[in-house]
Amino acid sequence: MKNKLYFIGYGNMAEAIYQRIDKKLFGKIFLIEKNSERRVYINEKNYKKTQVLKELNGIKFNNSDIVLLAVKPNQIKSVCEEINSLILGKKDIPIIISIAAGVTTTAIKNFIINNLTNLQNDIDIFRAMPNLCARDGEAITGLYGKSKQINKSNLTTIISKIFKSIGEILWVKKRIRLRYCHCDIWKWACVYFLFHRYHDQISSRTRTRQKKCQKVSNTNGHWIRKGWHIY
Repeated sequence: MKNKLYFIGYGNMAEAIYQRIDKKLFGKIFLIEKNSERRVYINEKNYKKTQVLKELNGIKFNNSDIVLLAVKPNQIKSVCEEINSLILGKKDIPIIISIAAGVTTTAIKNFIINNLTNLQNDIDIFRAMPNLCARDGEAITGLYGKSKQINKSNLTTIISKIFKSIGEILWVKKRIRLRYCHCDIWKWACVYFLFHRYHDQISSRTRTRQKKCQKVSNTNGHWIRKGWHIY
């Protein structure tokens, strides 16, 4: 049975990921967005194999489902509490991926488990730190997490495929690397990745990607460009 994929929140990054992922990897995709104007925007796109919902209420998860938390950091707790209310047992625990900056896997786990302490060893939580070059498929994403369950041995492969759809990925082994802000982890992943993967190609690829990143015209554009200057 194929995984179902839930996007909770559909901002710029979630849209970039959705647009580029291989839809064939999933049995069905759900876009959950509370903002009514944003839902109108999504519906106008007439996405195939995708269902648009206002809220999580009524959803029945199973442990092969993947939930991508794509809301702002200050909304993570309330979303996790909603997920908590839908978990009745081990078979109802979805796989969690967060792209929220500054919220640790431990914090997310505590928000979701809360009164379900008997299930604390049965939840898989991953973090991903992409950047807005994802729009052009030129992102570099730092990934952290490891499945605790044997029957989910291909889970990191699926997560890798999700984020490879928007660029290159780097799995980070030490959790401390993801404790810093979105800006810092991106810089670290970017520099490490370039040093260890591109070698003599670094100069030309750096110039190419820098030009693409400089197209971003919001506050994130500053630290994207700054990341290249650090290198």
